[in-house]
Amino acid sequence: MKYFWILLMGFTGAYTWAQEGTRTEETWFDDLVTAYYDGEYWTALMGFERFMETYPGSEFRPRAEFNRACLLRELGKPDQAIAAFKAIMRSDFDEYEPYGGIMEQYALYKNRSAGHLAELYLELEDYDQAAAYVYQYDKVYPYQHFCGNELSANEIFTATLYARVYYGQGKPRKAIEKLLPHVFYNGLAGNAQVLELLEIYLPQTYSRDEMVAALEQAISDFRPQGKASGTLKLLGVKIPVYEYAFYDWHNPLEEEVEGLSWKGKLPTLLKNHPVFGRYLSL
Repeated sequence: MKYFWILLMGFTGAYTWAQEGTRTEETWFDDLVTAYYDGEYWTALMGFERFMETYPGSEFRPRAEFNRACLLRELGKPDQAIAAFKAIMRSDFDEYEPYGGIMEQYALYKNRSAGHLAELYLELEDYDQAAAYVYQYDKVYPYQHFCGNELSANEIFTATLYARVYYGQGKPRKAIEKLLPHVFYNGLAGNAQVLELLEIYLPQTYSRDEMVAALEQAISDFRPQGKASGTLKLLGVKIPVYEYAFYDWHNPLEEEVEGLSWKGKLPTLLKNHPVFGRYLSL
């Protein structure tokens, strides 16, 4: 899962249990986040509910509601979690409220809630509802971040959501088309789930002979764009390939291809690829 479970306060940095008589809204909220990170999920859930009863007009209520919804999902309460996330989607919470920490700019209540709802409906195999929330996650309340790494991670995560929806709807080729642009490491974000899904979808959709022929044609038609990148066209999909793919820490190939042109090193990349390697003899 790409997005965070819990929204922190991010203002005090103090995560110690305050005395009952001295705690403020802020210290109580921080204590409940600490309970979550300590694995005390029921304590955190009941605490956030009491927090909202005690401070119904608190400026921290949106975070408390979001965290409660996440905890319901974590505790295996999908129906209650869905209701809680849908309430957030209907709310007037400020999507661009400052997150408060160094990792994220904004709270993005509806973006994050839509992501959770998409995954919850995927788990329930309700693919039409999942599709509706993937669209809201992607288009209506899009993810915002200052960092290219996080934006790339979000793009990959979004592709996996769409792919899982299409596959569930009986459209495996569309699912594969969504995943293929992210099949190589791009130097910014990991693509492990893309690879896991393709390892399932490709053999169920294309025969071995079809894949071998498609890969051989893709190698023949490859178009380098300078020394750092190129475009591979496979199964009708244009796939960017960057030199970073050879430095993927899961499968580094820099020594094998040192000094080679793209014509020489592309087959090495494909033959050693966790998805494509099964189709090409080493």
